[in-house]
Amino acid sequence: DGRSIGVLFQFSSLSFCIGFCWIAFANVPSVARSLFPSLTDEVLAWTLNANNCAQVLSTPYAIWLLRRPIRVIGRPRTGLRPSMRLAALAQALQSGLWGAAALMPDEARSSSHVLVMIMIGACLGGVACALTQGLITRLSATWFSPSARGLATSLALASQYAGFAASYCASLLVCTESTLRIQLIAQAVVAVALLVVVLALFPEAPQGSSGSGS
Repeated sequence: DGRSIGVLFQFSSLSFCIGFCWIAFANVPSVARSLFPSLTDEVLAWTLNANNCAQVLSTPYAIWLLRRPIRVIGRPRTGLRPSMRLAALAQALQSGLWGAAALMPDEARSSSHVLVMIMIGACLGGVACALTQGLITRLSATWFSPSARGLATSLALASQYAGFAASYCASLLVCTESTLRIQLIAQAVVAVALLVVVLALFPEAPQGSSGSGS
């Protein structure tokens, strides 16, 4: 129904945004160094690795969030809403840090403080990824009938990879530090908008559901 499609659209949009932001610097290393002079190849590599390391470290918490014991008898709990809210928050913080770094004056963008902002942002992106990737099968099982779950799961899983592909295509247009700055600011605006939508609209479970979602 329409509500299930809305849930899938919110998830896919957030997952797409996570994929799009992950390799924002890696696709255009020379332009990234122009915008952030301290962002050497080694630091850039560690930025990407920080994302992966944070994803691995936060995966146990993401699993617990989905499978934690029910504390309110009879109240439907799937773990979808808190996981989505935290993922959207982490992604908004990542994009916000990177956008803020891009807006700093020239001298500030050469400092180590900006590298810390970039690295923390990368870690937050990894947390967002861990929280969303574990939701895919739970989301399709909770919100879609057995006949529709295959398609729903496929769309949800493909959304982050679509973000990777879109980021690569967008990088073909990023030729100067000003265009990279615009991209980072636009990412922040979109991520904050998604956070607002998820906080306001993303539900825990379909109406009438009484299961735990385990």
